[in-house]
Amino acid sequence: MKNKIGLLVVYLLTILLVVGTLSYFSFQQNQAEKIEDEKEKVDFALNSVYTLIEYREKLVKKTISNKIDVAMDKLNNYGVLEVDYSEVADLNGVEAPNLKAGSVNLTGDNDFVDELSELVGGDFTVFVKEEDKFIRVSTTVLDDDGERITGTYIEDGTDIYNTVSQGESYYSRDWVANSWNITNYYPLEDKSGEVIGMIYSGLEEIDDNLKEILSDVKIGKTGYLYIMDSEKELVFSPTEKKHQIAEHAATDEIIEKANGSLEFRYQGEEKYARFKQFEPWDWHIVAVVKLSELTSTSKGLVNIIVVGGILTFIGLMVFTISRRGKNAKG
Repeated sequence: MKNKIGLLVVYLLTILLVVGTLSYFSFQQNQAEKIEDEKEKVDFALNSVYTLIEYREKLVKKTISNKIDVAMDKLNNYGVLEVDYSEVADLNGVEAPNLKAGSVNLTGDNDFVDELSELVGGDFTVFVKEEDKFIRVSTTVLDDDGERITGTYIEDGTDIYNTVSQGESYYSRDWVANSWNITNYYPLEDKSGEVIGMIYSGLEEIDDNLKEILSDVKIGKTGYLYIMDSEKELVFSPTEKKHQIAEHAATDEIIEKANGSLEFRYQGEEKYARFKQFEPWDWHIVAVVKLSELTSTSKGLVNIIVVGGILTFIGLMVFTISRRGKNAKG
């Protein structure tokens, strides 16, 4: 009888080992599938934000184009554009000839740009072309002291100068008045078709509405989304901290890969990041979540089920063996 019980115990332990092994591999497979499901949710959030920004970029370009159209309509209504070199204005130490539209002076007179800004919103700047540069002669853009930024210029050799001088408009991403702006520089021509100046209009990349939407993006319990450019400068973060993030363990790899995902360790925690580059604005959109959070939704429950099942199985086997032993003795 003892030999039979011993064989039964060995038999049951073998079964238990097989069941345990199968349960383990089944758990690993299920866990891997669940992690992939959670990663897909992160990917969905990232792609949703990317689509939103894509739409924002198109809207901004269209809006700026419309603003330029309004400006050009007003200038055309004033009359022919020309430069009067007999009239020179001193703009913060820089001399600039008088750019005129009909009888309306544009050099040193901000009424035109102020009226445009009030009418359609956003910033406007008028430039006059003088030799090898475009000089800012009127603007709504203010410096840190609240003074209008005039007298500065864009020189020959720059993309803006070269493009506009050829009679073409130039879209750009520029740092203006302490924020990144999407800008359009549009050529101003005299009656002969010669470029004699240009007009600028711009809008902030991220306005209050976009900030609010991005701040509301939730990725799991502790996950978050941030945006940086290729210079590692934060464009957006939930905490509104504008600082260099060069110390971030994954920053260089994110910028180098541009699109993809990676796992990394940061400040003592394992993280998962999914990222995508938005090339028109040189943005890297990054969704980050703790790696542990990807498994926490199911891992605990699965562990309880597996361990509980094994313990129940062992208990039943022990009960069965002991009962059979008693019956045999009886």
